[in-house]
Formats: sequence, structure tokens, C-alpha cells
Amino acid sequence: SFNYKGERLEALDYYNKAVSTATQYNDSSQLAYGTHNIGRLFYDQGLLSRAYEGFKKSMAIFENIRDSSGLAYVYQSFGNLYKVQRDYKKAEQYFLDA
Repeated sequence: SFNYKGERLEALDYYNKAVSTATQYNDSSQLAYGTHNIGRLFYDQGLLSRAYEGFKKSMAIFENIRDSSGLAYVYQSFGNLYKVQRDYKKAEQYFLDA
């Protein structure tokens, strides 16, 4: 993955293409994962408010399509986000939900 190689702009470009393609083909699952990946990219850069937005959008999609695995993935990300913000109570709840 470009993100883990430190090539974040290229990763963002591919994630945006994936989101666009998922939208074009009405693929809610891939849209949710693509949106979550964009959130992870922002999280990895310390852009927590932008990460939050990506996680929130993907969570809504996963809830809508009743994808429990996808929700667990997002809950884990929210747990990490709140842990970094030192909101340990919220972090713990998301980790337990995951």
C-alpha cells in the first residue's frame, strides 16, 4: 500500500479513485471501505478531525448495509482515534464494540 510506504499523496489519489468507482457502480461496501481508508490516511498523518469525518461516513454506510465486519473495523479506528486524544472512556467503548 502506498500509505504504508509513505507515499500518502499517491495513496489518497488511489483511495479517491476507488471511492469514485464504488459510487459509479453503486457498491456500498467498497464505498465504505474506501472512505474508511481515506480516514486512516488522515489518521496516520495526525489529521484527526479529517480522520473522524472519514470514519463517521464509513460507519454510516456500514450500518446501512448491515456489515458487522466493516463496523468492527471502523470501531477499532474510532477506538484508536479517541485513545490518541486521551478520551479513554470513549476509546474503551469503541474497542469493546469492535
